[in-house]
Amino acid sequence: MLLQLFDKISLSVRTKTTCTISSFEKISNKVSSMITSNQETSSTLKTTKGNNGIRSLQTALVAAACAGSAFVVESFCYPFDTVKVRIQATKDQFLPYFKTVKHLYQTEGPKTFFKGYSGLIPCTFVAYFGWFFAYEKCNLLQMNFLNSRNLSPDDRKRVVGFAPLISGIAAEIVSMSIYVPFTIPKVRMQVDNPKYHYKNIVDGLIKVYRTEGKSTFTKTFELYSLVNITYSGVAMLIYENFRNMILEKKKKNALDIKETLTVTFFTSLCCHVFMNPAEVIITRYIITAKQAQKVSPMKIAKELIKKEGVLGFYKGLPGRIIWGAANSFVYMPTFEYFRTHYGVKLE
Repeated sequence: MLLQLFDKISLSVRTKTTCTISSFEKISNKVSSMITSNQETSSTLKTTKGNNGIRSLQTALVAAACAGSAFVVESFCYPFDTVKVRIQATKDQFLPYFKTVKHLYQTEGPKTFFKGYSGLIPCTFVAYFGWFFAYEKCNLLQMNFLNSRNLSPDDRKRVVGFAPLISGIAAEIVSMSIYVPFTIPKVRMQVDNPKYHYKNIVDGLIKVYRTEGKSTFTKTFELYSLVNITYSGVAMLIYENFRNMILEKKKKNALDIKETLTVTFFTSLCCHVFMNPAEVIITRYIITAKQAQKVSPMKIAKELIKKEGVLGFYKGLPGRIIWGAANSFVYMPTFEYFRTHYGVKLE
């Protein structure tokens, strides 16, 4: 009996031990699985963060290259822009562009062409950087969103065709928040009105705020919003779709320099002809000083038509075309090169 009892106890211990070992193995396997899963998740998160960091650096590279090239060209073209502003601000007569250049040079000297130049850094380099960075980021967000949807090739192509419009509008809002405040003293310094004696762009910014308050900034921002946001969105819509049409037709992945300049010139010409009338109104609105609260853009437009006719809306157009074409011929090819190698593919 003792032997039988011992055998039963021994069997019971072995069974419980086996169960315990089996349970321990199951727990051990679960723990190992959890650790492996956590390691994989951690690795994925690190990879995602790393990829996001690399993508942000690439986007910053594209934006910096475009902003730098735009700043160089804007510096070269600044005298053309000053003459354009002077002509747009003149209400009495329609001044021929190149005669105005000669007149200003003879009467005021070469320095007059660079009045307000200190505003070029915030109005150009910083603003362009913000524009291209926001444009690329917005494109990336849209492509990531489309990748998460099961769209047919035709539907995706149609949706992608409108992506530049959305990105262009978003980019212009970011850019405007940078350049609009500095544009007011810059334009006033270019016009060289005796009412405004600003030492530099920062001094002008402070004086505008102290003497006129926030209203001048907000109303100017509203005017630019109506015009530039539309302009920016339409410009990139034309550029990207014209570009894609050429690439599909020639079955290429990138435009050569001749094709880039063709697309850029066509886009620039269309947009600057559209933009000039609005810019004339904005320029005159900016130089109305403290009376800006009493003057509406509609009133300026009606007065312009009555006294100067429709041609008054196109004052300074040659300067805008020269400035715009030179700008686009440099920073758009720069953008084309960097976005091909480091930018977001709209496809």
